[in-house]
Amino acid sequence: MSAPEPPDPVHIGTDGSASLDDAIDAAMDAHRLMERIAGSRGGEVHIPEEPRHFAGLLALWREKMNEGLLSGRTQLCRHLEANPAQVMIWFVYLPGLIRCRVCAESAADSVHGTPADDICDGCGKTVIGPYMHTITGEITAQVRKGTTTGPVLIHGGACPECNARDTAHVTGPVRVRKIEKRKD
Repeated sequence: MSAPEPPDPVHIGTDGSASLDDAIDAAMDAHRLMERIAGSRGGEVHIPEEPRHFAGLLALWREKMNEGLLSGRTQLCRHLEANPAQVMIWFVYLPGLIRCRVCAESAADSVHGTPADDICDGCGKTVIGPYMHTITGEITAQVRKGTTTGPVLIHGGACPECNARDTAHVTGPVRVRKIEKRKD
């Protein structure tokens, strides 16, 4: 019996089989979406050079997403199955589906302003008032075997205590962009 073949390496960015230029529009769309979602409360957007540079809550949430994918508990929405070269969004509080932009906006709108919107995705505590912090991280778009996917946004909310602890963990080559709360 022969040894199993090793898995293909995972490339962040490109493996040289196609150009990341195919992902530029999706990346720009991702940034606009992050600003819109984070603007409902104010928050931070974390953009690491590579996913392994996530720290704190984003690292924990990325692992939860990966575990869901590997176990089959997390699926792709039908729009992503048809076209993976677009922004993909995974909400910590709605972990069963990685969504396209349209499905993500609908899901975010269905939770916004409900009691579920006030639960910390770090510790589970309910936060009363405008004190929840939005934390979003971007896993860069990838090109692998000629197919462009992503970028993937990981999105959740943190109470002031979890946000303070999380801010202390953010180190390394990560750009953090603060987004002020939108004035409606």
